[in-house]
Formats: sequence, C-alpha cells, structure tokens
Amino acid sequence: RAETERQKNMAKLILTHEVTGLGEPGDVVTVKDGYARNYLVPRGLATAWSKGAESEVNAIRKARKAREIASLEDARAIRDSLQSKAVVVKAKAGNGGRLFGAVTTADIAAAVEASVAQKIDRRKVEIGQPIKSTGDFTVSLRLHPEVSANIKLKVVAAEFPLGQVVWVPGVAEGGKSTVPIETLFKTASLRLN
Repeated sequence: RAETERQKNMAKLILTHEVTGLGEPGDVVTVKDGYARNYLVPRGLATAWSKGAESEVNAIRKARKAREIASLEDARAIRDSLQSKAVVVKAKAGNGGRLFGAVTTADIAAAVEASVAQKIDRRKVEIGQPIKSTGDFTVSLRLHPEVSANIKLKVVAAEFPLGQVVWVPGVAEGGKSTVPIETLFKTASLRLN
C-alpha cells in the first residue's frame, strides 16, 4: 500500500529544457507531483508524458544532437583551448566599474563563440552569482555530458566612440531627442557635481 501511495505522488514528465541535476531535453523523468505542478510545468521546462508524445521526444532529441558538440575529443579540445586563455566580455560600465545591468549567459556564450569559433548554447553556461561589475570571474561551461570547463572571464568596460549620436530622453539640450555622446557626458558630469 505504501508503494502505491508513493507512486500517486509522482509525475512522469518529458523535459523540454535542460534542468540541472534532473536531465536533458527529451529525457523522460519521474518527479514529485508538487515539483512538476508548481515548478517544471509552469516554467515550460517540462510537459506531461503521454504515449503520443514519443514524436515530440524524438524531435527534441534530434534538435539537441544538432546543437551538441559532436564528440568527446572535440569537447576536450575546446575545453583545453578555453582554459588556456581568458575570455573577454565588454559591457557598459560606470565610473566605479559597476555595470549598467549584468553580464548574461548570452553575452558569455557570444564571447566564447568568438574566442573558439564554436557555437555554444547559452543554456550551457552556468554563472554562480550575477556579474554586475568589471573584473575577473570564473564561469562553468557544460560542453558535453562528460566534459565541463571552468573558464576565466574578464569583464571590461566598453568604450563609447566619440562623435556617436545617442538618444537620451529627458537629458537632451534644447528639446532635442538625440545628442552627441560628448554632450551627454558633459551633462552627466555637471549633474553629478
């Protein structure tokens, strides 16, 4: 009787996105009913399992294979090349090195892609804490189910090209909606003093 009650509290799902510690897209998993009902399904990470969903599982697996790095050797070669150098991400920052926003997994994936000329899915990037300042950080990449890489990430302030015209609401002089960037910096420094 205890076994059947335990099975009643479990839900069988098909993962549509990767869930750390649970599985990859296309995997059929059995989880607690509340975890499925309150977390996985509402966030679109999984759908309910049914016999007719096998075609959906096959489509998800096929798409995953197309995105993955083909072999274990390729993943190890990419890991070695990434760990031998720092990946640089440029972001808009203020005077104290504090970023306007945060560095996203998509930003990191694009920087890694430019560094090694290999497409990296942003969902494979794991950031421990949000990156909201310039400096050096360590980020984990899952390149293959058996290979992960801890890369050195260097976040630097992006340079604003002088002479560039930007749109700034409420700061422009004389009611203009666009101003040269030098004027913006002059206006901002006057307001800060």
